[in-house]
Amino acid sequence: MINQHTIISYFINKPKAIFLVDSIGAFLSAFYLLIISRFCSDFFGIITSTLQLLTILPIVFCIYSACCYLLVKRSYKPFILIIAIANFLYCLITMVLIFTHYSELTILGLSYFILELMIIGIIVYLEFDISSKFT
Repeated sequence: MINQHTIISYFINKPKAIFLVDSIGAFLSAFYLLIISRFCSDFFGIITSTLQLLTILPIVFCIYSACCYLLVKRSYKPFILIIAIANFLYCLITMVLIFTHYSELTILGLSYFILELMIIGIIVYLEFDISSKFT
């Protein structure tokens, strides 16, 4: 059975993999936000320009994590901490947008953002936990 300790152990032994996971996740967030902003913003209840601004951060995170995956050879801790803090701040920004646009959001929009927050929250937790294991 896969549990939290198994996941943490895997990433401790292969720390570059957390950057790959984060990069893929950020790419998917950016991709879905672009699709939503282009074609489905009415179904989500949030204006296109807000979604497009929100898309910029996952694009930056995707590039950062991909560069870390490809270029970082040792001293992983500061790089993991940077992306963990950035992801945490992204969650805070998303929560502010949810509260700011709550009356406009549809059930689909609210569900999407809550699901995204839950997934990123798990990744943030893992990143902070993994970074704490390095000296």
